[in-house]
Amino acid sequence: MAFSSCLLQSHPFVLPASLNLPPLSLSSKSLKPIYTIPHRELLTSISASTSPSPSLTHQLPPEFTTEQLIEAIRQKNDETVRLTSSIGPPNSPISTPLPVYEEIIRKLGHLGSFDSMKQILEVMRVSNCSPNEGTLLIFIRSYPRRHLYDEAIGVLYVMEQAFGLKPSSYTYNFLLNVLVEGKKFELFESVLSMMFARGVEPEVSTFNIWIKSLRISHQIRYASSVIKEMSNYGLAPDVITYTTIMQGYIEEGNLEAALRIREEMIAAQCPLSKKTVNILILGYCKEGRIEEALKLAEEMWVEGFRPDQTTFSTLVRGLCKFGHVKHALELFDLMLQEGFDLNTVMYNTLVTVLCINGQVNEARESSIR
Repeated sequence: MAFSSCLLQSHPFVLPASLNLPPLSLSSKSLKPIYTIPHRELLTSISASTSPSPSLTHQLPPEFTTEQLIEAIRQKNDETVRLTSSIGPPNSPISTPLPVYEEIIRKLGHLGSFDSMKQILEVMRVSNCSPNEGTLLIFIRSYPRRHLYDEAIGVLYVMEQAFGLKPSSYTYNFLLNVLVEGKKFELFESVLSMMFARGVEPEVSTFNIWIKSLRISHQIRYASSVIKEMSNYGLAPDVITYTTIMQGYIEEGNLEAALRIREEMIAAQCPLSKKTVNILILGYCKEGRIEEALKLAEEMWVEGFRPDQTTFSTLVRGLCKFGHVKHALELFDLMLQEGFDLNTVMYNTLVTVLCINGQVNEARESSIR
């Protein structure tokens, strides 16, 4: 289904010319049949040839279980975990369970040892242990930690071409969100285009991530077109959709647009979340409309909403910013009565405003509290 024309004009969805995913295949030298070595002998060789950290040999009982092996791998802090991929239950050295392989890959991903991760996939292949979508998701999680976004996208091709796995909407959504968080908007657009082109049905979360990308890239004005696109797939906005749009407008200083979205949300009988309320309170406070912020908090209280740390912090800062120090102190006391901690930003704001207003004694009392 075609994307909205205004979005296409502003953001052409062009696939990258090349995705630099290193090949998964390994040479015969690096793939010597270590899975034929008895598991205890292998563990001893690992201990002798790697870092001085305690070896897996000393952490495992003679008849260890899969769960014990996984836990031992989690405790390792170096690449000795790569060689443990060949370990299976005693007398069955090539039957390493998939969860063990996945834990090794996950550990190597944290270390940034991507070549070793790919070696594990090859070991799995020759051991007739097929990875599933979750296995490949570990790669997608790991690459962006080292800012390797092209490689993360390349995993989609590896899934299909090397393992015959068709990425689901969950995998696409996960990758899309990673790209948005990394502010890789052109890559995000390419993957989103790829998802639609390959006939993967989008979900509400897909469109929520799309709207999130518009918010972060300061183009929330196109959100209405995304909402229209949702309806073409028989999908309706949820609380996350509306809240993200409101947040985007408030971040751009357009409270009135955010309030219009709130009215749409109410008309759609979509309940407000605590985050929705906090974002609207922030919008009012940024505009100096403190009474309306407090009124909203009171209305929500009647409806069962209970303020959290963010609510109190936003209101106290807003009150201080616009000179309502007395009310800020009252709210500060209520916050303490409710059992919330005073964070550094709010504390500094309160004390600074008190000092500026010549209320040094009150500032001193606040510091004692």
